[in-house]
Amino acid sequence: MWKPFYIEIQPLSDNYVKEALEIAGLSMQELKLKGTAPKECMKKFADWIAKVSGDKKPIFVASPILVITITRICPQFSIRKMFSISMRWD
Repeated sequence: MWKPFYIEIQPLSDNYVKEALEIAGLSMQELKLKGTAPKECMKKFADWIAKVSGDKKPIFVASPILVITITRICPQFSIRKMFSISMRWD
């Protein structure tokens, strides 16, 4: 059975939008203490994708900034090898 992927990532910096965290019910202090390291998150995400996609090629649909962010967080995580990619600016 398909399961959604959820993980809380340790912050990369102290720059954040307070209201966005409040809406999600998160705090920077809690994420710093309990969040998962970004590279470990990406590994777990890759493992999850492999599990749920099986022998099919998954499609990653995202804004270009999200693709850039993911590749910046973990350069060895090659989304281009793993996914068919579709990006939109709007």
